[in-house]
Amino acid sequence: MKRRKFSENEGGRVRPPFAIEAGRLLLWRLALLALCLTLPSFAFGQARFHRALRPQPPDSRAENEPQDPAAVALIKLMLSQQAAYAGEQVTERGGRLSRQEVRGLKGRLRMDFIEPPDLAGDVMLITHSQYRYYHKNTNVLDIALWPTHLNMGGQEKRIADAIRQKRIAVQKVGEEIVAGRNAAIVQLQGGGRFGAGRRFQSKFWIDKETGVKLGMELSGPRGLVSRSYFTRITIGPAARVSPKDFSPAFLQGAQTNPLFPPQAKQLRTVAEARPLLPFTPLEPATLPPGFRLAAVWVFPGPPQSRPEASSVLLRYSEGVTSFVLYERPARANGRAFGNRGEGRSIQRWQADSPSGPLDITYIGHLAPEQARAVRDSLR
Repeated sequence: MKRRKFSENEGGRVRPPFAIEAGRLLLWRLALLALCLTLPSFAFGQARFHRALRPQPPDSRAENEPQDPAAVALIKLMLSQQAAYAGEQVTERGGRLSRQEVRGLKGRLRMDFIEPPDLAGDVMLITHSQYRYYHKNTNVLDIALWPTHLNMGGQEKRIADAIRQKRIAVQKVGEEIVAGRNAAIVQLQGGGRFGAGRRFQSKFWIDKETGVKLGMELSGPRGLVSRSYFTRITIGPAARVSPKDFSPAFLQGAQTNPLFPPQAKQLRTVAEARPLLPFTPLEPATLPPGFRLAAVWVFPGPPQSRPEASSVLLRYSEGVTSFVLYERPARANGRAFGNRGEGRSIQRWQADSPSGPLDITYIGHLAPEQARAVRDSLR
């Protein structure tokens, strides 16, 4: 993994999915944050992976993907690492670059943006229980109590289960020096193939001594989705990371902006969600190979509100990555939602349900033909 020269002009203004401007419609806050949640994310310093790999009854859905025991051990080391660390990281998504100062400590992560200029001074904080993003220019603090903590802990459990059930391939594919540290490169591939053998694939550059994640790449059927890597890093006591770093005092004076309604409820099935909603949500009858419904979140509107104030989010995963469907009733006398964004990671569809037309936002990185099959099979 070679260091890339950062350029402010590359790709124009950088707007990662988590940089959400205050005042936008709730739909787009949900869509952009949910885009982050379709990428693999791991809580740093958690030990759930070991517990999840304890012997359990065989799973009839196991697909016996090839797994290298040494690579599985490295993933366990990464998910259970406890060391503090601090350094500088570069992130590339959609051909655009940003640069951050990063601090991590026992499942907590802080990213202070350095470049590009429009993000300089912004701060992203992820802890066990919430996601926060501070916009320096507007002094606004976006807060999501859901589903970040569920995603981080739950993602570990899903990865662990998928490895134990051999539903994803795990292989060590090399070693490399990253930011002066010896890193092992571990590749995870999701179940199911996409024309010409293309699959969802994640690569992790894992510090061989401590398990700190030094770099990551996610690729889908259409190529690279995102990449991040440290350009310098200090691990251990010398990093001087404190729990106070994750509750900076300047946030006390920021205007808070909840990204999700506080009454969001997590369920397991769409059938459980139906009685809580004033409309009939739809499910895809056709899913890409290896994908299963991972969770359902219901956002009931306030009492006496219009039906379109309520919504539901369905998340599907195959162990390595996910896609989501965000559904709500079409607005009465509103502009036709239509089908937009064909072939893109965020698409907008309209579909008929027994309770009337629904506006649906898809967020994911499926191959175009697979996203189309999901859309056309909604029932």
